[in-house]
Amino acid sequence: MLGIVDHRLPESADGALERTSGYIKVSTVRALAEKAGFRFPGSSEVNANPQDTHDHPNGVWSLPPTLGGGDTDRDRFLAIGESDRMTLKFVNPG
Repeated sequence: MLGIVDHRLPESADGALERTSGYIKVSTVRALAEKAGFRFPGSSEVNANPQDTHDHPNGVWSLPPTLGGGDTDRDRFLAIGESDRMTLKFVNPG
């Protein structure tokens, strides 16, 4: 079994953001895991955060606990909370 929790980039976002923002698309993670032979039986929204707009100046590091911008917009980022995250489950059928 393989479990992945990571910062979720919306599927509609520019894929180039996966290289700079700290966020990654569910489809990218699924493709990598499935290429490695894993099957995807499901996911959970337990770590979802709909308040995360995914477009912060320092990427995911703008949000707590890092607060990469220091005091700049600190209250706004604290109000958002931690990032929107995917929680995915994969199994190896072999």
